[in-house]
Amino acid sequence: MEFYTVYKEPRPVRLCEATRQFAYDSLENHAYGLDAMKTASLPMDHIEGFADMTPLEKERHILREIAEKCPIRLVQGERVCGAATLGLAIHHVIPATFGGNAVFPSVSHLTVDFSMILKEGLNGIRRRVEASLEAHRGTDREEFLLNCLAALDAYKVWHRRYVNALETHIRVSAEDGVLPPCPAFEKTLQNLQRVPMEPPTSFHEAVQSLWMTFAFVRLMGNWPGIGRLDVLLGKYLEEDLTHDVLTLQEAREILAHFFIKGCEWVRGGNQGSGDAQHYQNIVLGGIDENGNDVANAVTFLTLDICGLPKMPFPECCKVLERGQGYAGEGDVLTAGLVGSLFAAYPNTTFTEMFCPDWEQDVVLMSHMGESNPNLAQWKPYIRDCKFSYNSCGNTVGMYSCGRKGNATIVNLAPMNDSFNLILCPGQMLDVGLERGAYKSSTQGWFKPNKPLPQFLKEYSLAGGTHHSAMVYDVDIEELKAFGQMMGFNVIVVE
Repeated sequence: MEFYTVYKEPRPVRLCEATRQFAYDSLENHAYGLDAMKTASLPMDHIEGFADMTPLEKERHILREIAEKCPIRLVQGERVCGAATLGLAIHHVIPATFGGNAVFPSVSHLTVDFSMILKEGLNGIRRRVEASLEAHRGTDREEFLLNCLAALDAYKVWHRRYVNALETHIRVSAEDGVLPPCPAFEKTLQNLQRVPMEPPTSFHEAVQSLWMTFAFVRLMGNWPGIGRLDVLLGKYLEEDLTHDVLTLQEAREILAHFFIKGCEWVRGGNQGSGDAQHYQNIVLGGIDENGNDVANAVTFLTLDICGLPKMPFPECCKVLERGQGYAGEGDVLTAGLVGSLFAAYPNTTFTEMFCPDWEQDVVLMSHMGESNPNLAQWKPYIRDCKFSYNSCGNTVGMYSCGRKGNATIVNLAPMNDSFNLILCPGQMLDVGLERGAYKSSTQGWFKPNKPLPQFLKEYSLAGGTHHSAMVYDVDIEELKAFGQMMGFNVIVVE
């Protein structure tokens, strides 16, 4: 099976055929979005006195009715279960009607603290609500807290229905073979014995708990965003990988199902699919409240599964601004070098020699759109950036010019069974063009300490490579000592 791409190369295949078929059914066949419209909503007309109830009383009945009567969907082979199966929710209303009309609108742009379901589980949240209810008996908060308990009760009922459906499928397939056996269902049932009632103990349990909670909120018509997916799930994956609980490929399949199920409201044509597909509402990477980088195994696994929507040049600049190792085009060697230098020298950036200016004896230092803004000669500009190197399409860049000062190019060149650390002291010149020919380019103008032809010859003979680090105001003797401690062959071109 192949998925369309505008790029000249076919998409890489990293997932098993069953997972790819699941994605195809969701996106191309619109199987689950169309299925949701078969039972668009549930009527409340049979509930005695419903019209005269308060809004909160109506809500309690709606929660119970939906949890008890909505269709339960199990897809053969899916690795997480739970589905928002009432199609009226796609139209921004709670999927419950009275007299043929929706009873309540729903809430969109909803920010849910999904970390709580992972840290405390549904039972822990219930204990919080019960304690609050006891503290607010007889106050105007009491009825709201009763509805909180009603929502938790509804979630528990809905969860139990999935457990029962899985048990039935497994039993019937074992007894008479009418239903095909499904090992994935057995694992899902095992996960549901614990989550979401209790905190997860594994990555698979955590994904199941997060997805099911997200799906339950959508089932009730609300449109939530998930937020910092890698912060929520990262520790579970890294611990499981460390202890060989699962492989990275197994984790890739599980998380891929999480994203595929997020497309369950896709209906095709010009029919809307709501505003709750979680791939529109996920944040990856960045820093925490203490300024620490939060990127982890889930960050990169998500990008691996979903692809990079746009080349994030401004964020690459911010990574350097925060003093973290970075290099372009997958160059982990130079990224490690940049990160190591940052530990001692904050005035460091990633760069490359781009083009010589023979008349002025200088080299243009540049790259596509990555530089350390702390070293900029002027406030960086954010501009549109044409980008045709992969299927991401055009993006935006953060452009500036390296400031004037003493600087050293630091290059780490692999040489068969050793490394050359090439140190090139010189000066960054004050000749940048803020609004000239390079206004939409990363630029810096480096003048080595010897004539340019001789400098480039010696740099090349030393094995100098494409990407480098640049450090301002550094003692060359310190860099030489660093290289010697690391066991590198230190070569100074000056």
